[in-house]
Amino acid sequence: MKHITKSLLCIVMLFTTHSYAQIATGYEVGTWYGFKKVAITYSFDDNTSNQIPVAIPLLNNYNFKATFNPVINWVGGNWSGWQTAANNGHEIASHTVSHATLSDISVSEQDSEYKNSQSSIRTNTGSECVTIAYPNCNIGDRTTLAKYYIAGRTCDGQTASNNPSDFFTIGSIICGSEGAMKTAQDFNTRISNAVSAKGWCVFLIHGIDNDGGYSSLSSTEFNSHLGYVHTNASTYWVAPFATVVKYIKQRNALSITETSITADSLRVVASHNLTSTLTTFNTAMTIRRVLPTGWTHATVYKNTTKIASSIVSEEGKTYVMFDVIPNDGTLFIANSESGSSSGNGNGETPTSTFTELINNGEMDNGTTGWSVQNNNNAASTLSAVTNANLSGTNAIQICPSSSNYGSSDWHIQLYQNVTLETNKEYTFSFMAKAASARTITVMFQQLAADYAVYKSFTYNLTTTAQTFTETFTLNGDVDPASKITFCVGGAAPCASIDKVSFGFTTSGSQPDTPDTPDLPSTGLGAYYTDVYRNLFTEYIQKTEAEVQAKITSVWNHFFVNSSNKVYYESSNNTAYILDVGNNDVRSEGMSYGMMICVQLDKQTEFDKLWRWAKTHMQYTSGDWDGYFAWQCNTDGSKKNGNSTTCAPDGEAYFITALFFASHRWGNSGSINYEQEAQKILSDIMKRPSGGINSVYNMFHHTSKLITFVPYGDSYLHTDPSYCLPGFFELWARWSNSNTSFWAQTPETARVLLKNSSHPTTGLFPDYSSFDGSPFNPSWKTDYDAKRYQYDAMRCALNVGMDYHWFRSDTTNQEQMMLNLLSFFKSKNYANGQYDWDGGNPSGTYNEGIAGANGVGVFALRNNNALAAEYLTRLWNTNPPTGQWRYYNGMVYFLSMLNCAGMFKIYKPACTPPASPIVTSPIEYCQNATATALTANGQNLKWYTAATGGSGSSTAPIPNTNVVGTTSYYVTQSIDGCESDRKKIDLIIYAKPAKPTVTTPVLYSKNEIAHQLTATGSNLLWYTNPLATGTSTAPTPNTASIGTTSYFVSQTISGCESDFAEIEVIVSEQEVTQTIHLTQGWNLISVSVVCANTACDISTLFKNIDVDIIKNADGFWKSTLSEELNSLQTLEPYKGYLVYMNTAATLEITGVLPTETWQATSLQNGWNMVGYPNGGESLPPISISTYFNATNCQTVKNFEGFWAPNSSINSIDTFEAGKGYFILAQ
Repeated sequence: MKHITKSLLCIVMLFTTHSYAQIATGYEVGTWYGFKKVAITYSFDDNTSNQIPVAIPLLNNYNFKATFNPVINWVGGNWSGWQTAANNGHEIASHTVSHATLSDISVSEQDSEYKNSQSSIRTNTGSECVTIAYPNCNIGDRTTLAKYYIAGRTCDGQTASNNPSDFFTIGSIICGSEGAMKTAQDFNTRISNAVSAKGWCVFLIHGIDNDGGYSSLSSTEFNSHLGYVHTNASTYWVAPFATVVKYIKQRNALSITETSITADSLRVVASHNLTSTLTTFNTAMTIRRVLPTGWTHATVYKNTTKIASSIVSEEGKTYVMFDVIPNDGTLFIANSESGSSSGNGNGETPTSTFTELINNGEMDNGTTGWSVQNNNNAASTLSAVTNANLSGTNAIQICPSSSNYGSSDWHIQLYQNVTLETNKEYTFSFMAKAASARTITVMFQQLAADYAVYKSFTYNLTTTAQTFTETFTLNGDVDPASKITFCVGGAAPCASIDKVSFGFTTSGSQPDTPDTPDLPSTGLGAYYTDVYRNLFTEYIQKTEAEVQAKITSVWNHFFVNSSNKVYYESSNNTAYILDVGNNDVRSEGMSYGMMICVQLDKQTEFDKLWRWAKTHMQYTSGDWDGYFAWQCNTDGSKKNGNSTTCAPDGEAYFITALFFASHRWGNSGSINYEQEAQKILSDIMKRPSGGINSVYNMFHHTSKLITFVPYGDSYLHTDPSYCLPGFFELWARWSNSNTSFWAQTPETARVLLKNSSHPTTGLFPDYSSFDGSPFNPSWKTDYDAKRYQYDAMRCALNVGMDYHWFRSDTTNQEQMMLNLLSFFKSKNYANGQYDWDGGNPSGTYNEGIAGANGVGVFALRNNNALAAEYLTRLWNTNPPTGQWRYYNGMVYFLSMLNCAGMFKIYKPACTPPASPIVTSPIEYCQNATATALTANGQNLKWYTAATGGSGSSTAPIPNTNVVGTTSYYVTQSIDGCESDRKKIDLIIYAKPAKPTVTTPVLYSKNEIAHQLTATGSNLLWYTNPLATGTSTAPTPNTASIGTTSYFVSQTISGCESDFAEIEVIVSEQEVTQTIHLTQGWNLISVSVVCANTACDISTLFKNIDVDIIKNADGFWKSTLSEELNSLQTLEPYKGYLVYMNTAATLEITGVLPTETWQATSLQNGWNMVGYPNGGESLPPISISTYFNATNCQTVKNFEGFWAPNSSINSIDTFEAGKGYFILAQ
């Protein structure tokens, strides 16, 4: 059947090639992310008024990220909307400062436009700005553009190639009222047409909903198109302009190397050598690897963390498909099915674990962990640099002295200590470049004399970044105490080094869950899951029994054994925690002791401590009413009388411990724990903002931060170790007073901890200002509180605990702890007190620091070796003894409980909330595209059964392939209490059969047509499959000849069938012309056009006794063979002499000719012509219509003649079927 379709204006390159650097056999790189067929970028110009309030919410609804190109002078200083857009992943790109036509201004003016536009965007949105959209689509000076941008957008109306030859002339398609893309169908057709060439559709949009912008686009049409893209997400990749550019550049520079570890595991490294001073090329890319022979499944790991992957089949091949970020470390592919044939038989999956031996290989912590040794009087400088454009933010640069760089490469050495083993295969890689061409030698050698070199490699460095990778095995005698050394002596050029990795892989069976836990995402900490991680079992393989025994021994050490305890019972059924070194009782120790007791279910000891604190430490009147004196004598008297101030860390632990006691033991005994906690929470915030006699609330009224002391000037700064966001989260949920204030305190505490953590060392100061900067008050003269010392060590405990419980600030907390733990490791744990930046070391790395840093491991991701090192160090650290055992001991004990998974949140008795609000039933048609189920509630969990099973926080996407009813269930949880399950019924209706139709439907041209018909229910008619259906059947148009397709569906139970197609064919009307022939000569003409060979003389006269036919063109004689006859067919408008042997009737069937005969086609003299008219009928035509005295002398045939102006003419008309002689002039 013949279809007539419109050509689309999507012009693409039909064939493209990509030149990858080096791709290992079996691997393929996605032309686009996810191996999708088309890339789509929505590029918005001119910051029109509806882009932020209308367009961005539409995009966000589908999680699509776009590019916005604001004109700086038109922003008007209000950047908040653009900053929010940037924070949500949209690209904010340059469109110049003034919307200048670049080709009309000077190069220097262009430079100013680019520089100031880029600077404004970076400053006001905090995002990079590396692409430009040219105002009025006029490109500027290329050299100047390249100073600021990696690509630029024009508007040529074409679909861009997936491999542009020029990144500064990438085309786009204008949308809206003045462009080619006006409707959703326009968009959808354009992207559909780009599939075959895997093109890149860049849509240029200005105004939205007539907001005054150029070429306004309807938001309704745009939203409809976005829905289509979302429905077909497997085909289309939506990404900002810069992201697509980076993907293409990375794809073309990508190298993939693979080495086999075992028959069931592979090591994979993806890298590129792209460098830029403008941006970092670290966009995620999708690759796939053909499954090796014998594999049916595969799992992909980064180090020991499982990453997302899928098994896909295409063209007879099966692949494992996954994402990579080039230059981001080593991946491992494990055969997920090998356990069934060659595994350990325990249902475990053979996999590979990479142990990283380098500390700070990414140089994110500057030069931490790296040392320089200059030999033979050579000199050099080592520094962290941010402009090397290698990997991540930092690299380290070692610069030999230009006057004394030594005569051999080993005269200047950059090194780090490592532990080596014999007969072990190691993998080593790094990135490097140099100020100018030079060599660098890497040695693995003994740390001390004889400095034996076990392995060395020499590389040629250039000014372009390169990645070097080696795999080797050390044989023979190897000293474990060794080092990796970069030798840069013997030449002056500086060398920049980054992304150093050195380690080994172990293969074997492990559960599908890797050693490093696949931690839940933000908001799913232990508070929500009730799962408390035991770091000792997790990282250093201690058994639960060993951990329990350890905790019991620590309890006995501090609370039972007479020689080391700090817990002492007193009169009146009370007890206190003694600061042995100062022989006093402190609120921090009392509250710490109570927290330890409630965690270990020691209610008797808890109650005794609380009675002592409430009786002797808590003020019940005066300016300090409700607070606790921070320091008392063992007889209960306040150490400085009633002038003794409070220490807010004590109040914080008192409140939280009392809440836990209430929730664990109830309030029906002699102490109403809940009431006591609520009273303290109320009392510490009951004062006016101006205070009373210089005594203030415990939290600063504007900064929402806990204060150092709520008294005098001490109210105006804080102690970072007092910031306990995990506790404050609980207060916000459980307090009966000041709830809106408490709700703000967790985040302010997290921000303070982040700001007070040094960006390189991770160290915290003892005291800080509210902005996090180290602070030493004027009265503080015994030591410098700006240093990391006594209080500050608890910050790691606070951060790790908050991370474990709530995971609300994962990015910052992970970086803080990585910095801090890497710093102490780099110093070999030699000291425990430092300046904020790591200088002036003093003191010892004591038990409290070991404990608090162990808790910091909760926030340490993807660094098993470092985590295990800290947990091993803590496990092997004994509780402190002697005079100063109190403070370090209490911090140590709290830390041990945290790391053992025994420092838990005890919540109120659960009162299940109402079930979430749902819509049920939800109906789909068979094979329809379904969206994830929804419900209105908090912390939703989804189930597939009414009872039992494990809930998932991910809403299911229903399967619509099977007809019938399926039930899903959902709950909500509030304050840790889960509701009953609410059922959602999913009904899948069968897709109806197509309607019954008759096709084709035949009409003659201009014949009266009738409405089309079909047999079915609730028919919908379409003029094309992508149009909107109508219930009114169409009536075909017969004015034009051709074939037109119509489509019809039927709908039953709300489900629409596939289309039935009806072809309507309109043809010219056929006529039959009859010509009567007499015996002898006849002068005739034909007036119809025959189909095919129907007007061939041999066909027309096949059964007629004719002798000869002739005219001026030739002759045909019945007795001659066809090849001798010069006349073959009869044509309209021509005359023919026909000699009949006998009379006969000639019938000719065909259509009337559409052309009209012209008298001007005659030549002077005699002509033989036929009936002259063409059209819809064959009436007699007056000869004078065509001829007069100026062009004709005579017209005649066998019936008579006609002459101009003659009164005796015997014929006056031309008649169909007759021929004529005309004497033309």
